[in-house]
Amino acid sequence: MPDTPHKAQPQQRDTIRASDPRILLKKAAAALDCKPDEFISSKRVFGLAKINRDLLMSFFWQLGVYTNEEIGNLFEITASSVSRNVSSFREKLLGDNKLKKLLDRIMI
Repeated sequence: MPDTPHKAQPQQRDTIRASDPRILLKKAAAALDCKPDEFISSKRVFGLAKINRDLLMSFFWQLGVYTNEEIGNLFEITASSVSRNVSSFREKLLGDNKLKKLLDRIMI
């Protein structure tokens, strides 16, 4: 079963929802060659760590199976911060093919 659920197949969404999001985070982070410890529990994140964090946060948001609060708990930030970061990152994606390719690497 793919890591990204198909919207027309709710059983895939349920399967992903039932799995531990921390394991999914580690797998997605491995696809980016990064370590989640670089940006989890940090008050401020800069440079490549911020890009990786925002990519991973956007990935969880695009899955559509986790709430902003659940994503925030995973990244140790508020639900409001998740919303702002994902919104800002989606705007960056519009004009940056490199970021799109990185996100696609995780989504597959």
